[in-house]
Amino acid sequence: MDGWYLLFLTLFQILPHEYPLFQNYQLIGDSQLVRFSELFLNCKRQYLSGSSGRVGYCIGGQRAEQLCQHLTLKTWPVYKNVILLIGTNDIKDSTDVSQWKESVKKIVDLFVSYNVQSLILLTVPPIPKLWHHVQHWTLFIEYNEFLCSLEKKYKGKFD
Repeated sequence: MDGWYLLFLTLFQILPHEYPLFQNYQLIGDSQLVRFSELFLNCKRQYLSGSSGRVGYCIGGQRAEQLCQHLTLKTWPVYKNVILLIGTNDIKDSTDVSQWKESVKKIVDLFVSYNVQSLILLTVPPIPKLWHHVQHWTLFIEYNEFLCSLEKKYKGKFD
């Protein structure tokens, strides 16, 4: 889809499910963005087996490796501006940290190859039901420090 067509869809609020857009940014990530899309953008969740549903690339229960697979296959279109939130389920499921980091790097590299112009990479929020586990806070800090380190690595790749 070209930019003019998406602008038309945005102005008349007839966006396809593949484009939960917020302030001209496509939301990509896990169930937190699914809920945000439903509550604030009037998107409708599509239910899939094995997940609590999806809106575009926002999929309930999705881990970084799974998102990387969807993006590699270009299961749905990718817009020129992206807000990414991924890692909540990786922390919850105790995904190997090096595997998670590699998946996130691949995701960002895919955005570069897809000519994404602007990327907002959100840090992973704390998981309330795991607040009393030391491992949760250890992973939470490590994941977010890694996400923050990506700004220097990809400087100049995005606006």
